[in-house]
Amino acid sequence: NDVMAKGGNKKHNGRSGLLLRSAILSGLIHTTVCSTGACFYEILGVDRAATQQQITKAYRRKALQSHPDKNNGDRTEYDAIREAYDCLSDDDKRSVYDRYGKDGLESGAGMNGFGAGTSSADLFRAFFGSGGRTGPTRSSGQRHRNMRYQLEVTLEDLYNGLDRDITIAQPASNKKVHVHIDRGSHDGQSVILSGEVDYLPNAVPGDVIFILAQRSHGVFTRKGDDLAMRMNIDFHEAMMGFNRTITHLDGRKVTLALDEDDVSESPITKGCVRVVKECGMPVRGRPGKYGDLFVEFDVRLPTNLSSLSEEEREQLGALLKKAVGANIRKKSEDAPDAKHQTLKLVAGRASDFGKNFEPTFDHDEHMEAEEDDPFNPFGGRGNGFRSFTYSSFGGESGGDTQCQ
Repeated sequence: NDVMAKGGNKKHNGRSGLLLRSAILSGLIHTTVCSTGACFYEILGVDRAATQQQITKAYRRKALQSHPDKNNGDRTEYDAIREAYDCLSDDDKRSVYDRYGKDGLESGAGMNGFGAGTSSADLFRAFFGSGGRTGPTRSSGQRHRNMRYQLEVTLEDLYNGLDRDITIAQPASNKKVHVHIDRGSHDGQSVILSGEVDYLPNAVPGDVIFILAQRSHGVFTRKGDDLAMRMNIDFHEAMMGFNRTITHLDGRKVTLALDEDDVSESPITKGCVRVVKECGMPVRGRPGKYGDLFVEFDVRLPTNLSSLSEEEREQLGALLKKAVGANIRKKSEDAPDAKHQTLKLVAGRASDFGKNFEPTFDHDEHMEAEEDDPFNPFGGRGNGFRSFTYSSFGGESGGDTQCQ
């Protein structure tokens, strides 16, 4: 009986020890995982028993929703999601996190004297002996490389914003992705689609990166959030004022007006610059705010003075000398409509062109391309300011022409 009792005690003690270890481990799982900071599982919105496929799917959805491009440049939530996925997608890291929480990951130390070199298998053996957990891992340790593309867009696309489905080539197969470009986006800006490169099984997804490359425009040139254009006017318009209708980048008709009083106070000469306030590009991430429109004038002088008599030429000279004459204006030929505006031209300086610029996107590694990088949209042309070659706005002769 004594022998049987001793044997029974040994079995009882063995079962008790196992139950105790299980209880300790269970307690650690539930008390240390979220002991500091937000719980990784809660950040991704998955259960602790979630599969790798469920975790990856949740990460893609969360990363897309919280991307800085959609949150005025705020990376707080996005970085937290990336950190959570980096841990839970790695089998060893997840195992340590399930026992010791974030503190265990950061310090490399678990409990009961385990140090920085302790692996997850060692931790299991400490609780359960040599029969630790075996089986396939959730991640191969591989990470997809990011894929970069240059996306050609028009100035109208950048003004109005753009949504487009694009098919990209991956080693395994082609894939269709959706690209959203915010109003006011800039030439050279990166549009990042997180987690869209995923052709390798059990590998951490990479990003698809589109770098915007703006085509030159036939009328407008952009610098920062400002627009610039050149306008040819007749001599009598320069002397007497005018109304001139243009089509803006969103299709609406805009009449630029300069009346006789404005001209008498500040005459229009060749190279003179006037400004239309808040008629430039929309400021990205700031609804209702716009840059300015700069207008440089080229005045066409009369070419048929020979048709005037000597007396008429003397009279014209006298009139010009006195800077007086009939009020001749060119009226708009377009009938007014709901989208038609008449805006005031005020005096401006060419050197102010481009000062309306409020950066709203991160300067990250995607913007730090080398000069010979085929994806570099700048190409040594300076801030994407490619096509505006008029001397007043940064051409070869430079200068700071303004209306006197």
